[in-house]
This record gives sequence, structure tokens and C-alpha cells, in this order.
Amino acid sequence: GPSAARRGHDVTLWERESRLGGQMALFSRLPARDAFGELLRWYERALPEAGVKICLNKTADPESVKAGGFDQCVIARGRGYKPVSLEIAPDAVPVYTMLDWFEKQPVLPPRVAVIGGSFVGLEIARAILMDASLSPEDLFYRMRYGVEPDETLHRQLRRSDRTAAVFEKGPKLGAGYEPGIAWPTLGDLNRFGAELRKNTQVTAITREGVVTEEGLWPCDAVVVCPGTTADTALYDALSPHLPCDTVGNAARLGRAIDAIEAGCRLGCTI
Repeated sequence: GPSAARRGHDVTLWERESRLGGQMALFSRLPARDAFGELLRWYERALPEAGVKICLNKTADPESVKAGGFDQCVIARGRGYKPVSLEIAPDAVPVYTMLDWFEKQPVLPPRVAVIGGSFVGLEIARAILMDASLSPEDLFYRMRYGVEPDETLHRQLRRSDRTAAVFEKGPKLGAGYEPGIAWPTLGDLNRFGAELRKNTQVTAITREGVVTEEGLWPCDAVVVCPGTTADTALYDALSPHLPCDTVGNAARLGRAIDAIEAGCRLGCTI
């Protein structure tokens, strides 16, 4: 974007949503991920200053891109989601998708099941539990005015008024974390008493909770965090007709920082 525009290219950015950022904007709402929000605010200033034309609420499909008269296309679409096969009873407890949780921020009841134990599922489970724990504002007030002894505050920081369980059908929790990065989240989940269940397939959701091969786990709501996959569909359709490059999850699943670096390098070489 800005790198190519500063080198004299006429750059147009299409964004499907009503705001910039895509999944980075969503992940900035997770605990300790507010740096993503700062980065997005920088892009919101830097892109127009560099001369990039921004088109929000604009979906890129092969025909519209080909009709746009572009000389080259850089595809930076977010990741795709794997299908989830679940039997959901008509009177089941409320079921939210990962995007529902990010975008709508529903008020969740005391017992929540999270289906999917990738880094997103673990981070959402932590956020759900922290939301029902002592908030940073409350902690600041109580420490500043000496409302309670430090020992009491430390105990309250380890307690949540909500319980959660994470169900991962595979043998590994936290897929998507870089090595050595998952320990703060896992530590918080353990301190809050979350149940972390590997090799556990959820087969149904009923009015009582989630059903696995081991039986029923009672809960009052479910958040589904499906696995992800690289989204190459647009590249596959366009590349025979238009010079195309891909960055981020449009090429392969990876880290946000790697996608940013790849985009900058590409913008400096086009």
C-alpha cells in the first residue's frame, strides 16, 4: 500500500468491511493485543497521506477486479475457516461464532464452552474469563486507596465469576502460537481453573450443554472457533488473467508481522 504509492504507483485498496484492518482489528480486542490497534490507527493516517485510494465495503471478486483496469493485483485476503460439523438442537444453549464474539461482544452467562483450541480459541477463552474477573480499573482503585490488602487482591486476580472449558479435537492446544509465546495465556487459563481438553470431539450442542464422546459438559453458552486455512481462491481465479502477488494468509497461514513485512517488501519492488 503506502510503500508502492510513495514510489509513484496509483494504488487502490479494496476492503470488504466498513473499516480497515480485517482480522487484525478483531484481534486487537484480545487481552494484551492492543498494539494491533495502534498499528491500524497508523495505517489509517499513513495510507491517505501516501496517496492510496481506499474503497470500503468493496468485495473483490474475479470479474470486478478484471473490470477495474488494474495492471497488477496484490491479494491480502484473510484466512478461510474450516467447516464445522455439529448437531445443534433447536432448543440448544446460545451458540456464537468466533466473529460473533469479536464483533458483537455478547454478554455471556456463567458457564461457557469454547470449541476449538487453536491460539484464537485459547485467547478468547482467556478473555471470557478475564471479563468476569477483577478489572484493571478496579485493581487500580483498590490499590491506590488501600481498599484491601495486597494478598486479597492477588487472590481476586486469580478468580473469575465465570467457568470455561476449551475442547480441541486434535492432540495439540494452541496451534498458531510461535514457540515460547503461549505460556502467559495458558498460565491465566490454569489460574482461572479453565478445563483444557485435547483429543476431544464435540458432537452435539443441546439445551444442557455440549456433548462429547466422554459425555455431557454442562454449560450455558458456546463459542465456536473453527480451524483456519489459507484462502487462495481469488488468486487461483485471477492469476491466469492478471499479474498477481499474494501476502499474508492469501499465500499461506502465518504471523501478522510476517505479512506486514512481506507487504512492505513487495511494495518496494513492484
